[in-house]
Amino acid sequence: NTEASDLWEALSASSQQDINSFMQKWLNKPGYPLVSVDWQPGASELKLEQKRFLSDPAAKSDDSEPWQVPLAATKPMGETALTKPKATISVEPENDELPLLLNHDGHSYFLPHYQQASHLQHIVNGIKRHEVDALDRLLLLDNYIMLQRGGVSSTTELLDLLSAYEGESSETVWGLLALSIAETRRLVETAPESEKQLDALVERLVLSIAEGLGWDDKAGDSAQTLRLRGLTISLAAGAKAKSVIDEGLRRFKDFTKPSDLSASTRTIVYFCGARYGSQADFDKLLKLYETINSADEKDEIASGLTSVKAPERYEKLLGLLKTDTIRRQDMMHWYAWLLRNRHARASAWQWLQTNWDWVQEEFSSDKSFGYFARFCGGVFSTDAELKEFTAFFEAKKSIVAIARNITLAEQEIASRAAWRARNEAAVKTWLAKQ
Repeated sequence: NTEASDLWEALSASSQQDINSFMQKWLNKPGYPLVSVDWQPGASELKLEQKRFLSDPAAKSDDSEPWQVPLAATKPMGETALTKPKATISVEPENDELPLLLNHDGHSYFLPHYQQASHLQHIVNGIKRHEVDALDRLLLLDNYIMLQRGGVSSTTELLDLLSAYEGESSETVWGLLALSIAETRRLVETAPESEKQLDALVERLVLSIAEGLGWDDKAGDSAQTLRLRGLTISLAAGAKAKSVIDEGLRRFKDFTKPSDLSASTRTIVYFCGARYGSQADFDKLLKLYETINSADEKDEIASGLTSVKAPERYEKLLGLLKTDTIRRQDMMHWYAWLLRNRHARASAWQWLQTNWDWVQEEFSSDKSFGYFARFCGGVFSTDAELKEFTAFFEAKKSIVAIARNITLAEQEIASRAAWRARNEAAVKTWLAKQ
C-alpha cells in the first residue's frame, strides 16, 4: 500500500529539503563518488570535483550525472553539499591549525582525495597533535588504501599518513595500519634492502605499544585490548624486532601444551618457533599438531607451521597435504597459508600444478573447488605470475564449477600487477629516504 517515493516525500516535508531528488541518484546510479579536494591550508576557498570511483583504473564509467554529496566537513563551509561535478566553495578561517577533513566521522558516503601535499601534511600534523578523532584516523587509512589501489593516489601517500600514527592506541585503527603495512610489504617482498627499511618503519610505529601491552593476558583485559595485544606483537614479530622474536622463542621452548600460552599471543609464539626456531622447534610444533584433538587448536598451530622460511620445512609441509595428517576439510587452509607465505609461494604454486588431477578428484564436487584459483588471484601480483596463471588455468575454464573463479582471479592479478607497476619504484625510493 506504499512505495519508496512516499517515504522520501514525507522526509522532504519534514526536513524542508528535496530528499526525493537526493535519494534517486544514490539508489539508481551505480558505484559511489570520489571527491577530489584542492585546498592549501589557510586558503579561503577550495575546489571540489566529483566522479565515480573505480577500483580498476582501466575501467570506464559514465560520470554525466553527479551525486548530491553531503560534505560533512570539519570546518564551516559556504556549501554543505556538492551537487555538481565541480564547484568552488568558501571556507571560513576558523582555527587555521585545525585539519580540514571531509566526510568527517563517516557522516557521508564518498572517498575524499586531498590533492595538495601541503593539505595532506596538515592532516598528518593534526594527527600527531591528537586533533583528529579515532574514526577519522581510521577513515583516512581506509580511504587511502582504496585510492592507491584504484590508481587515484600513490602508495607513498599512504606511507606519508603512516608516519603520523606512531603511538596509536585504537585497536580498530591498528587493523587498518596492519593492512596498510601489508599493502606496502607486498611491493618490497623481493627487495631485501627495501624490506629492511620497511621493517624499521614498522618497528618504530609498533614496538613501544607492543612492549607496553606485554605477552600475557590479564583478567580485566577488554576484547579490544586482547586483539590489540595480538595484532601489535604480531606486527613487531613480522618486522623482525629482535626483542619480540627473542621473547617468542623463549616462550616457545618453555611451553608443552597450548594452554601454557596466552590466547592472544599463542599464534605469535608458534610463528616465532616455526620461522626463527631450530629444526627441533619445527618438529615439536608439527608433533603437537599431529597429536592434539581440538580443531581450533590445530588451526592455530597450522597457521604457525605454514609461516616457515626454510625450504626443507615448507617442502615437508607440502608433502603432507595429500596425507591423512591433514584432514581434507583443513587442507584448504594449509594451502592458502603456504601460498601467502612468500618464501613458500613458488613451491606451493608448483605443487598445485603437479597435483591438479588429485585436487580435482578430491574437491571437484565441493563448493571450495574454485578457491584454488581465487587463492592465487589473491597473492599473485606480477605480469610473470599472471602469464603462468593463465597458461595453467586457461584450458580449465571449460570446468563450469571454477570458470568464473578463474576469470575473477585473472582480473585481480592483472589489476594488482598494474598497481605494482605504478607504485613499486616510488615506494622503494620513499623508504630509502627514511
